[in-house]
Amino acid sequence: MIVLCAGYLLVFLLLALFYYTVYRPLYSRAFPGELADVISAVLNVKLVELERMVSEEMSTLIAETLSPREQRLAKRNRSRAISDRLAPIEANASLCVAFTRPQVRLLRNKRSVPQSCRRRSRSERDRLLEELFKLSQDCCLLLIFAKAVRVLMPWDRERMIRFHRETVLPEVRDFLRVFVQYAGTFGECERENLLAWLDCWELDEGYC
Repeated sequence: MIVLCAGYLLVFLLLALFYYTVYRPLYSRAFPGELADVISAVLNVKLVELERMVSEEMSTLIAETLSPREQRLAKRNRSRAISDRLAPIEANASLCVAFTRPQVRLLRNKRSVPQSCRRRSRSERDRLLEELFKLSQDCCLLLIFAKAVRVLMPWDRERMIRFHRETVLPEVRDFLRVFVQYAGTFGECERENLLAWLDCWELDEGYC
């Protein structure tokens, strides 16, 4: 009886872990409604600061200028700072999934209609919408995994930093770049707001 109860408890804990780490961020988020609601979640992303935190230059600076005790403290604070700067990106990716899912579903339903019944061909906004949906889903899953890495592997910070620099950051940049491009289809104001809040103007193709 005790073994059975322990088994049920273990299954419940696993289901709860799956719900709060995977299902809830990807599927149970309330529909945000308008693009402005999604844009507001970008506030204080500060992508430049995140790039600096995971850069090789930061690792070199810590290793060469600090004492062993200061290095341990700096590495602990660095991991916390990375988490803080990824938090608004995590929120924004989840909102993007919720914002784009019903619209992508509507697009796919329209695509199933015979060609002769369609009123117009696929637009650039539609293409960006589908790309944004896919990238926001991928980004959500990767950020969940990255959070687990930061929590479960605190003893191997150098590998964790390298993973964030070589894998997480490029994925985040791709996701946010398409988000900026998609927002630009609604007007210059939305694109300007995003670039200002992201603090990373090179995401825009006009500034590359």
